Amino acid sequence: MRFILSALAAVAGAVLLTIGLLQFSEAAAIDSITASGESQSDAPVMVLDEKVLSSHAGAQSIVISGDGPIVVAIGRTNDVHGWVGEAKHDAISVGPSVDGHPDQESLEFTVTGSETEVPDPLNSDLWMETIEGDGELTINTVVAPGYSMLIASDGAHPAPNKVAITWPFGGYAPLSGPLIVAGAVLLLVAGLLLWWALAGRRRAQRRAVVAPVAPAKPVDAAQREHAARDHEQWTAVQWDDELAESVVAAAADAQRDHEIDTELESAPDLDLSEPFQPRNAEEEPLPTSEIPIIRSAAPESNEQDAASDDAEPAVVDEPVLVDEPGAQDAAESATDSGAPVAEPEAEPEPETQAEAGPEPETQAEEPEPADSPESADKPEPVIETPAAPSSDDDESKWKRPRGRNRSQAPKRVFFVAPALLVGALTLAGCAPQYWPQSWTGTEIAPTGTPTSEADAAIIDEGAHYPVLSVERADKIIADAGARAKEADKNRDAKLLEPRFTGDALAERKALYKAQSADGELPGPVPFPTGKVAYLIPDATQEWPRTAFAVVNATSDGSADAVPFGAMLVQQSPREGYRITSLVQFEPGVQLPDAAPVEIGATPLPELADGLAQNPDKIAAAYADIIAKGDKSEHAKNFTAEHDALRKQVNDEYRKSERDGLDAEVAKLDFSYAATDSEPVGVTALDGGAIVAVSIHETETLSAVNDRSRISVAGRTAALAGTDTSEFGFERVYTDQVLFYIPPKATGGKVSFLGTSQAMTSARQLTKDEVNTNG
Repeated sequence: MRFILSALAAVAGAVLLTIGLLQFSEAAAIDSITASGESQSDAPVMVLDEKVLSSHAGAQSIVISGDGPIVVAIGRTNDVHGWVGEAKHDAISVGPSVDGHPDQESLEFTVTGSETEVPDPLNSDLWMETIEGDGELTINTVVAPGYSMLIASDGAHPAPNKVAITWPFGGYAPLSGPLIVAGAVLLLVAGLLLWWALAGRRRAQRRAVVAPVAPAKPVDAAQREHAARDHEQWTAVQWDDELAESVVAAAADAQRDHEIDTELESAPDLDLSEPFQPRNAEEEPLPTSEIPIIRSAAPESNEQDAASDDAEPAVVDEPVLVDEPGAQDAAESATDSGAPVAEPEAEPEPETQAEAGPEPETQAEEPEPADSPESADKPEPVIETPAAPSSDDDESKWKRPRGRNRSQAPKRVFFVAPALLVGALTLAGCAPQYWPQSWTGTEIAPTGTPTSEADAAIIDEGAHYPVLSVERADKIIADAGARAKEADKNRDAKLLEPRFTGDALAERKALYKAQSADGELPGPVPFPTGKVAYLIPDATQEWPRTAFAVVNATSDGSADAVPFGAMLVQQSPREGYRITSLVQFEPGVQLPDAAPVEIGATPLPELADGLAQNPDKIAAAYADIIAKGDKSEHAKNFTAEHDALRKQVNDEYRKSERDGLDAEVAKLDFSYAATDSEPVGVTALDGGAIVAVSIHETETLSAVNDRSRISVAGRTAALAGTDTSEFGFERVYTDQVLFYIPPKATGGKVSFLGTSQAMTSARQLTKDEVNTNG
């Protein structure tokens, strides 16, 4: 059975090993895979999704060709799909192999959407990288997981229609490793089973060696009595099951040989005239391993006693195999006592009989009379098998010259080859590309290298991607600065609209209007043109998106330049980031620690409940502090340190303004309130938030009687369109204020970071708005 199991294991192992090696060699023969295709549509946009780019391992070599200019934009997958929206576009997917070639795949194009014209992708702020070409463009890059590629011309014309992507192929065969190792293990098991079977057979052969036994002579009662007395002097044998089985088998073989000899004696052509002469020990001996050992049935100590008693030697009725010392004595005792002898269960195997060696040739003879003098002098010979050879005999046996029996030679080399084979194949299959990805946990099939460790962490954790990089923020700020410079020169607010919105745009519009009425009035503070030194973008997949950037006032980044803080908002995917708040920091303020740009920050609405103060109520609370000073109920929640606006707009300022008026002609009232602008902000690393809000300072100069005439000049007159009124004037200052709100967990006061103040409107009052005595 063990031979059969060994053969089955060997066949199964060879089959598995062959299949695994075929997969291994086939994978190693392919060094690259190319997927190509051509679109027949006139869609203005083509989307190369991350699933296609990461369908094979390694860097991508992308060849794009078509008629006219080519624009390729690489961005977050969600951003690409958000920008495309309802535009008509080709969605690319990987199709089957071409003509059965595993290294050539097809690209399939599916047209969706209805919008036939889109903006130029180059103007979008979503992309991490943009590449331009004409006619044909080759890109060698690694697009990381989570990123996709948008291909277009200029938005108005059809996108390029031919795409080919080539990946290096590193021998990815996920089943070859398990097949190779399983096959090697089965071969090893087959070897062990074979060794076990051979070892078991050798042990059985050593136990089953049967020595020939001479035919028994008839004995009389005196001989039996003498044999019984001698038997009592022998040492008893400790029997076990194995020895008993061997003795019974030997007895059966001896009985069968005795029957054959009896038939030969009764044959008519057999010469029995010669008396039986046992082989003399002095004659040429047979090899000890091939002939039985003949010895006296009685112990040495009893030989003289047996001779002196003139007793007849005992004759064994049945042949007995002696495999252990004393086994023959026990067998003879069992025979003399008349105990039954069990029949053997099966015939001995041919190999066992062959290894027993040739039987000694004997001549048949007439049995001697029981009272013969010779038989009285000679003890009855007893046949005994030779003792098992020692380990030294085994070692010397297999080293004999050729032609001798080498069946006992150790087969160490038989086990070395499978062991080396298993080790080599196991090591060959240890590479992760030869094992299923679910087993190794190694990213093999989905390829690409994350652009940073932060991106890798985001991918593993499934968090949102940040919406802006420092490089892109620098471009946005540079573009805003260029537009602001052009608008300031031409006093044209329309040039600002692509990059400005909210209070930042309203402030510049008011200044341009005042300058247009009075060219002597100063213009707005020049927009900072330096690099972004501090950036906190939102990490979200939704819109609107917010980012906060700190920009130096000069491009050389000199230490004496006070930086600006710009709050940027992107309302939709196809819109650019626009500056909604631009303030100048107060000297000495300190910003909180920010999360790495690659990770981004939690959007403010998601963290508002965890702040010490509600961002929606900050503007109104601060307006009350400006109006009432320390008497305000909100003053305890705000720190006065670095708060330049509170120092500028206070009771002293209001008193000095009123003292400059003629109380009999006009009066001056002050009011402060939050604007309609919603707070905009980003969260810091400690759980706090940087929030931009704005308030209105309204100063109302009204006549006290119907004979009053009120005159104004400068910016008030420029914005109101007149410098004289019988009812009065109202002027509004818009204060953009930047605060830091600490987290609720740690507590603390709201800190003032910076401000920007400008008169944004002025008008003449109506009669219904004044209370005169006349």
